[in-house]
Amino acid sequence: MALTIDALDLLYQSSYDALAIVSSDCDFTPVSLYVREHGVYVIGIGEKKTPEAFKKSCNEFILLKTADSKIDNTLQNKPSQSGSEKRKKIPESIHKLLKEAFETHKKEGWVALSRASSYIKNKQPDFSLKEYYSKFYKLIQYFPEKYKLEKSHTKYQCK
Repeated sequence: MALTIDALDLLYQSSYDALAIVSSDCDFTPVSLYVREHGVYVIGIGEKKTPEAFKKSCNEFILLKTADSKIDNTLQNKPSQSGSEKRKKIPESIHKLLKEAFETHKKEGWVALSRASSYIKNKQPDFSLKEYYSKFYKLIQYFPEKYKLEKSHTKYQCK
């Protein structure tokens, strides 16, 4: 309760541009939504058990890794061009969001990677690219059956 009161008090004083809520409790969803509607950037930080409603109410959600949590990064045997990364299985929801981003933001048959990345972050705030690939263009690069990457690594198109 105290956090909620403090957050609203500071909001009315226009004292901050961002708010971080460290909790896995969905009780903070209304607070997150309210301050976000008033132009404050909300970062949620919580465990895997955090309800989707709270995750989606944030601009960004950071997953805490606990000693007993295990993230499934199933590796497939396809080496990267650099040799330091392997193709990793990503959630199908990310492929779906990439297709949606393409349909929403395509210009002359291409989409800027930065736009697609922002689209995914807005739709699925708890997705962390770093759990899969070091750079966003590498995610696109490792799925040539789904995407075509422009040589500059700044645009992609869906196949």
